[in-house]
Amino acid sequence: MRIVPGEEIELEYGSVGYKFRVIRVTSCSEGYDVDVLMTDDFRSTFKAQEELARWSSRRFQKFFATSVRRAADKAAEGEVV
Repeated sequence: MRIVPGEEIELEYGSVGYKFRVIRVTSCSEGYDVDVLMTDDFRSTFKAQEELARWSSRRFQKFFATSVRRAADKAAEGEVV
């Protein structure tokens, strides 16, 4: 799975696939930082499902990292991502 600025990636949340536009990818000591643009629909759904009163970047980062790992693992196994 390649994450390229200007392209979209699709990640599953619940049983629904959401698209995120990759804005920037930068190298850091822990790997890479990825800035994405998300829809208001995803943001609202995520807040409701996670029972958040306000947006939590830390919770989203955990979801994003886990989802990217899963998608990469599926791609490595030959599944279409």
